[in-house]
Amino acid sequence: MRDSTCRRGPDSDYSISRRKAISKVAATLVATAFAAGVGGYYIGASTGSQRLQTEARTVTVQKISTVTMTPARQPVTISFTNTQGMRGASLPSLVIENVKEIREMLKVDLKYNIVRGAGEALKELADGRADVVAVTPALNAFQAFETNPELKIKIVYFADISDTSGFIVGANSPFNSLEDIKRDIQQGRKIKVGISRPGSKVHLLSYVLAHVLGTKIGEGIEVVALGEVDAIVAALTRGEIDGFPWSLDTLWRLEEENKGKVIYYFSEYFGPQWHERTFVTTEEVIAKNPEIVGRFIELWREAIRYYQLHREKVITLMASPPPVGIGTTPTIAKRYTGVYQPNYVGAPLMEAIDNAVKIGSAIGLLKRSPPIDQLYTTRFL
Repeated sequence: MRDSTCRRGPDSDYSISRRKAISKVAATLVATAFAAGVGGYYIGASTGSQRLQTEARTVTVQKISTVTMTPARQPVTISFTNTQGMRGASLPSLVIENVKEIREMLKVDLKYNIVRGAGEALKELADGRADVVAVTPALNAFQAFETNPELKIKIVYFADISDTSGFIVGANSPFNSLEDIKRDIQQGRKIKVGISRPGSKVHLLSYVLAHVLGTKIGEGIEVVALGEVDAIVAALTRGEIDGFPWSLDTLWRLEEENKGKVIYYFSEYFGPQWHERTFVTTEEVIAKNPEIVGRFIELWREAIRYYQLHREKVITLMASPPPVGIGTTPTIAKRYTGVYQPNYVGAPLMEAIDNAVKIGSAIGLLKRSPPIDQLYTTRFL
């Protein structure tokens, strides 16, 4: 288990710049309050009132009401389980890990763990080892709601509105498009597609690929589980598989190394209405300690804010070797920021949910449409 409170990154000026921004806003609000006579004070000329000097004139401020102070925020400990796929493909994850000032500002002690995929993350949630887990894609959360109803999961945040995965074939492959593959399947050939493990996101993408090609797993496509991505790449290089789906940052790196060519982007199938990454908790966690969920969402939103304001620093983080980043090239990291679209508010797009349900039903992962009103909550948004 990795405790992110021990991690460091290029964050030395974050708290300073944020304090300056807050001070500037505070000064503006105070000035506005004085001018408008609000916020418990009004401008007058009463004898004995406090005098405030300005460049233009002298004004007096008389207190007319008592200001109620907000109680100091108490520290919270949050157990969060991320997945390997989401860590590499969702850039605020790297911010949460490395920019400790954000956690300190929000008084969050983050107990941080990384597992291989959504199935393991949901097990962490079921066993009580995590308060919040990442589930990718959202369709996997829908399936878990259907197949594991006793866990009573709730999606509390839809983290993005984009898909960032593709399908790659060997550098010398005769396939240059899915139409080429479709013709081979129609002629009776079975295409071998590499995946990491059953139940993973790339396993789901193999079903989507089969659907796009007008075939099924076991008919026109044979799925080969090979474990980690290095083993899959080795099998591709040796010609043991025809291709595999994966996150774009990895596929673009393989193209740069002349180890393959990307012939399909799944965003072409999913369209712009798609929720790839979600955060999930249980009804029990929400009932016992809702502050944990609310504070985690604050943490994630602050990480998005940092990503948007310090894009170059996050590109540097992504390009840094593990354990700080994922070791991609700066060129690919910058290219990736052009396709990654975080969802700051975290609210679901109904079109995206409908899209996921239709796809899940079409590829056989969902037996029925989930009760959407029970699947997620907007309480913390």
